[in-house]
Amino acid sequence: MTKASKLQTAAGRTTAVREGIPELTNERFFQLIESRLSGLIALGHLFEARRDTEIRVTRPLLSMVLSRSAQLEELLDAFGAKNNEQWFTFRELMSAAKTFATLGYKLLHIRHSQKTYRLLEINDDFSGDTRDALNFVRDSLREVMLCLVKHANRLELNHSNNVIEPSVLNEVLPPGRLPDNRQIRHVESAAETVVHICTSFLELAAQSDLLYLPEQSEETDITQLIPDPIGEESLRQIEYRFHSFQSLYDTYIWDTDTERMAPSLPILRGHISIIFHLLETATLLAHFHERHLASEHPFRKNLKNGCPIKDEKVLHTLFNFSIRYAGRYLESARQLCREVLRRFMDPKTIELPLPRYRGFHVRPSTLLARIVHHYGTDVSMKLLNSTYDVGSPLDLFRANEAINAVKRRRIADLTAALSLPESLPDDQSPVEYVRSVILRLAEKGTLVIYEQPLPIDLEHLEELQKQELTTLEFVGEEIRRLLALGKIDLELDLNAEFTGDRRVLDDIRCLAENGYGEDRFGNDIPLPIPLSYIKRH
Repeated sequence: MTKASKLQTAAGRTTAVREGIPELTNERFFQLIESRLSGLIALGHLFEARRDTEIRVTRPLLSMVLSRSAQLEELLDAFGAKNNEQWFTFRELMSAAKTFATLGYKLLHIRHSQKTYRLLEINDDFSGDTRDALNFVRDSLREVMLCLVKHANRLELNHSNNVIEPSVLNEVLPPGRLPDNRQIRHVESAAETVVHICTSFLELAAQSDLLYLPEQSEETDITQLIPDPIGEESLRQIEYRFHSFQSLYDTYIWDTDTERMAPSLPILRGHISIIFHLLETATLLAHFHERHLASEHPFRKNLKNGCPIKDEKVLHTLFNFSIRYAGRYLESARQLCREVLRRFMDPKTIELPLPRYRGFHVRPSTLLARIVHHYGTDVSMKLLNSTYDVGSPLDLFRANEAINAVKRRRIADLTAALSLPESLPDDQSPVEYVRSVILRLAEKGTLVIYEQPLPIDLEHLEELQKQELTTLEFVGEEIRRLLALGKIDLELDLNAEFTGDRRVLDDIRCLAENGYGEDRFGNDIPLPIPLSYIKRH
């Protein structure tokens, strides 16, 4: 009995082929695989003969693994190995080899590009941790290659024992870079593109909170973050956006006089790139964990039990290297974006109405400050001959004090216009009389009542009656108390002037047009999509 027939007998069955497609014999498939396997097996023997520290992750090594494993994986897939009991594990080993060779390429690019990216200093050893990640790739490739040799022997594949000379895998690179001697381009409309990149970056940063989750979680709970909220799908979406930013920058900003005039721009580009490449590594690791190590498929469970790649090491590199540093450099780049925006600031002044419900109280003040902080440029508000910092909720609260003073004066004038009697009428209790006055003001469309029945304080009125007050003063004191408590309010036909960058003011105008995030009774309302980022700060 041939070795292929033995395998068929051991498996107990053959995979059913689809209608109209002939069944490939194992003998023919063995010949096909054997002719293309020798290079990887030779590499496995090299790993077997040398210590870990004697093998370096180089482009020639990764190129050999990637090209041959990718070719074999595609060949196995073309013949249905994923659904074949005999060849499934072999196919998974090809996928693992391809994944870690690709990961190695990304990490080598990160290591060689760190200085050219001009990354800002962070309180971590990024170079050392990149080296550790490359060592993890080396160890993983070693284990995959050794497992591949064993599996090929188990399948009785006839692979040649050709030897790879270690020198073939070496890569000696000279120091330095080629001179920058190309003539720069002049671009008229670069400023708008710069602003678009920076504002889009800040918006994406606000949407990328998941990159901070590992540092906010306990080490023992970190594995609970995958696949939700951190997984291949969510990471790939962010990776795509950062890749788009990098492409947009290179098309419109790179090698232009605009880039030379703003030294922060090349640094920003470096941060966009390093985040993108770190997200590439994160997506690869998340994919490998979800597809090959965390699946409940019985074949994959068998592979997992004998898999040379340890899941805890995959997750450690995913969370403590890829996502951790992506988050760190993302935070550094936020400030860079704000500096660039200030450099290209387009100042403007607009006039907007005040928040209808209780002026600049907590919700509208906080939302306004979040918009300002998102862009990182200064915005001022002029109201009633005073100027306030829109980025400071506390300063806006101070504006509310001035607004309330105007409201109190207006209410006093409106109450005086009712021509109240000198003393309280005998046919009504003080509570009923004060309520009737407030209702008369409300009927004129002047006053807004937020609570019915009005919570008029009898004890407060009794204390007022002990004082020698006119009816106007008596009613006015209770109205001021209700106004301070937010039980009633006065709508003012009053506008404020906002001065700052045009793009920031556009968002502030959008917020004002949507009630500053609340209806006229102070209830929270959904914000439009362009402002969704401020809810995530």
